[in-house]
Amino acid sequence: ADVIETYVPLMNGDNFLGAFEIYYDITDRKSQLDDLLSKSSIVLFTLIVGLLFGIVIIFFKESKTTARQRSAEKALRESGERLHFLSSHLLTAQERERKRISLELHDELGQSLTVLKLQLRSIEKALNTEQSALKEDCEKTLQYVDQIIENVRRLSRDLSPSILEDLGLTAAIQWLIEDFGKHSTIKVDIDMPVLDNLFSDDAQIIIYRIFQEAFTNIGKHALADTVSVVVEETESSVHFMVQDDGKGFDIKQIEARYPTERSLGLLAMDERARMLDGQLLVHSRNGTGTRITFTVPIDSEKKQR
Repeated sequence: ADVIETYVPLMNGDNFLGAFEIYYDITDRKSQLDDLLSKSSIVLFTLIVGLLFGIVIIFFKESKTTARQRSAEKALRESGERLHFLSSHLLTAQERERKRISLELHDELGQSLTVLKLQLRSIEKALNTEQSALKEDCEKTLQYVDQIIENVRRLSRDLSPSILEDLGLTAAIQWLIEDFGKHSTIKVDIDMPVLDNLFSDDAQIIIYRIFQEAFTNIGKHALADTVSVVVEETESSVHFMVQDDGKGFDIKQIEARYPTERSLGLLAMDERARMLDGQLLVHSRNGTGTRITFTVPIDSEKKQR
C-alpha cells in the first residue's frame, strides 16, 4: 500500500509530552492518478499521430501541387523559348526579304526609271523652239521622275541600308539621324563613339533596326521638340539610349492591352534586343516624354580583329 505518514510532536515549552502520527492511505488516489495519466497519454499520443498524419497528407498534397506548378512553369518556359525562336527566325527571314526587295527596287525599278529619264531628256532635246509647251511638259515630267527615283532610293535604303555594309554602324546611325532631321523639325543631339568592329554584321543590322523603329515612332507619335541619343561603350557591352521630350504615354496601359493590340514597333524592338542577348527598357509617362534604353554585349572576337 502507498501511505503518507505525518509526524506531529506535542510540546510544553521545552518539554516533550508526546506525538501524533497520522497515516494516510493514498493507494486508491494514486491508482486513479495513474489511470488518468495513462488515459491522457493515450489521448496525447492519438493527437500527435493524427497531427503527424495530417502533416504528411498536407506535404503530399503540396508536393503534388508543387510538381504540377513546376510542370506548368516548365511548359510555359518552353513555350516562351519556342516563341522567341520562331519570332527570331521570322525577323531574320523578314530581313532577308527586305534585302531582296531592296535590290530589286535598286537594280530593276531604279534602272528602269533612269532609262525613262534619259529617254525623256532625249525627247526634250529633239523638240524645236516652237514646241515650248511640250518642252515645259517634258521638264515637269523629268522633275517628277527625279522625285520618284529619289523616293525609290530612300525606300531601298530603308529596306536594306547599303551604307551599313559600306561604311559601318556608326555612319549608318548618323545618316539615319540626319535623314530624320531632313524630314522633321525635331532637333536631335547625338553623343556616340565609333561603334565599328564591335558587333557582328547581323548584330549591326539589328541595332540599326532598333534605332530606325525608335525614330519612326518619335516622328509619328511623340510630338517632340528635341531628341537625345547617347551611346556609351564599356569593357564588355555598349549601352544605347534614345530619349525625347514629347507627350509620352502610359506604359501600364499599353502593357495591359491584349497582345494583338499592343504596339508592334515596341514588341519588335524588344524582340530584336533579345536576339542580341540584350534587354530593352522603355520608360515613359504622359506628358514627360519617352526614354528607350538597351544594352548589347560586345562581340569579343570581332573587337580583337
